[in-house]
Amino acid sequence: MVENLLADGGIAYQIGSTIGAILWPVVGGLLLSIGIRRRIAHTRWVRHDDNRLLHPESSVPSEDRPPPQPSNGTWFMISGTVLLAIGLLHLVALASDPGTAQSTPPYS
Repeated sequence: MVENLLADGGIAYQIGSTIGAILWPVVGGLLLSIGIRRRIAHTRWVRHDDNRLLHPESSVPSEDRPPPQPSNGTWFMISGTVLLAIGLLHLVALASDPGTAQSTPPYS
């Protein structure tokens, strides 16, 4: 796909489309994975805290735990999903119409 984008002419447009086709899904995937990791860590923290409160006799007496993370990763997951969707829609648009440079006649 990259070869088709760069071989048709209109270099600035093609380079921008190629960077967009790569950048949007990658950033979206990274944000989504960060959000999922934060959600798992937050859930683990809450589960440990619930177990400690429900069963105080079985808890370890002075167990130091770091403070919980301020976010449970919701905004990371939402923004990652939006960016991933934009990137996938961009890829679908590029696959259906690889560029306007093909529809113009070649320069003589």
